[in-house]
Amino acid sequence: MWWSSRKIALPGLRRGAGAQASFFDHLTPTEQQCWLAEMVAWLEQKMHREQAYLARRQARSRYYTATDEAYERDSVYEQALLGFLREMELRQREERR
Repeated sequence: MWWSSRKIALPGLRRGAGAQASFFDHLTPTEQQCWLAEMVAWLEQKMHREQAYLARRQARSRYYTATDEAYERDSVYEQALLGFLREMELRQREERR
């Protein structure tokens, strides 16, 4: 990924006591758009893999494990996060007009 080699802090991480700049503050609008698109694609793929795993287990009538339960619980938050990322993409595109 293009952003993984950049020397910038990850979202939510701060350096030093008075640091106020966020991850996005260090990216150009084009880089922001690319980062958001990559995160949306990654999250969609992750969710698809987990749903396929759960469907396979259900088709085989396997007992639910702690992992299965965690995937189902996480899917609610992942859907919310995906919606947020898509909204951010939309807002960023509107700002660039």
